[in-house]
Amino acid sequence: MFFKRRTTFSFLTAVLALASFILMAWCLWSPYWVIAKTRLNEDRYNTSQPLKQFYGENRHDDSDPGTFQGFVIYGLFSGCKRFNHGFGGRPEECFSIFEEHKGIYPTGLVIVVIIFIFIGLLFSLIATVFGLVNTLAVPIETIYGPVGLYLWNGLAAIPSIIALIVYLLVYFISMKSEVLSQADRDPPRNFFTEETNLGYGFFLLLAACVLLLINFIFVALAQYSADPDAFKSKKKQDPNFNSGTARRDDVGSGMIY
Repeated sequence: MFFKRRTTFSFLTAVLALASFILMAWCLWSPYWVIAKTRLNEDRYNTSQPLKQFYGENRHDDSDPGTFQGFVIYGLFSGCKRFNHGFGGRPEECFSIFEEHKGIYPTGLVIVVIIFIFIGLLFSLIATVFGLVNTLAVPIETIYGPVGLYLWNGLAAIPSIIALIVYLLVYFISMKSEVLSQADRDPPRNFFTEETNLGYGFFLLLAACVLLLINFIFVALAQYSADPDAFKSKKKQDPNFNSGTARRDDVGSGMIY
């Protein structure tokens, strides 16, 4: 019964590690880390234009942001933007964030995020393999058993959490207020960032981190199922206690004889 429980929890550990690997790979290539709404700067154009009464309307297709509006979406590598100057949506433009957003926020920190996600990907894959090893067999070496599962899941979780924190800092310090290049803010476009939100790409990474942390619980349960006394503190016994008792027994025996 204990063996079945141990293998079940080990298998769940492998499944969650694999799920976190998939989520991290997905978020890495997702173009939806930030979703921003933009708007034509009313201070820079004639407010008496007749089309002003149709603000946000007259959408010609599903991706048309509407009159005098626009949108910007981007991920860790690239993004797209589209603007409507009042006469229909312009064609969508795609860009590399390292060129488009240079000077808007520190893109070097985005590279740091990418590197840490790649590290998390590597160790989550290793954690998956070791979870399967513990499911199919009882490892003799310590590094292949529960200790190894703690190690690999930890090495996957820590860089992923660091990537999450770094991106959050960049988002709230810089991206939250501005995502448009100077060319988009200056004439003839004259747009400004109206609202920004985190997209599902960020939350995919968050979900991967949560799964890796849950794995620590499953590893502990697998370890407890295999050895219920694994988490009990063992009291240290005085080595002289038994020897002293033995000496007293010898003395007693001598007195009897």
